[in-house]
Amino acid sequence: MTLHRNLIQGRFEDAAELYCKAGQVQKAMEMFADLHMFDEAKELAARTSSGDSRSEEKVQEIIQKQAAWTEEKNDHATAADMYLIAGQLEKALALVEEHGPPSKLIEVFDVPSNECWKYL
Repeated sequence: MTLHRNLIQGRFEDAAELYCKAGQVQKAMEMFADLHMFDEAKELAARTSSGDSRSEEKVQEIIQKQAAWTEEKNDHATAADMYLIAGQLEKALALVEEHGPPSKLIEVFDVPSNECWKYL
């Protein structure tokens, strides 16, 4: 009951705390991501991470959701940055190629793994 009341009242931090106490950290991160509270979701992931691959996967998933949402809002430069962080090089390149600016291509191709070069 308390969890639902917190959600209805917009007390999302309190709701997240209850999710975590119940062992539902993933649910709390999903809640934040669904509410477009991406920074809170990533902060929670960092706070509760035990270095396991599942936590890292969840963070990457949150970043991808943030990139998609930013793209929907037509903030293509930020979306491209987020896709780069999430390792979605092809999506970042496609956005920059379609929406520019051309100078952003330098950032996309400056990815340490150099995987972008295969798209030329």
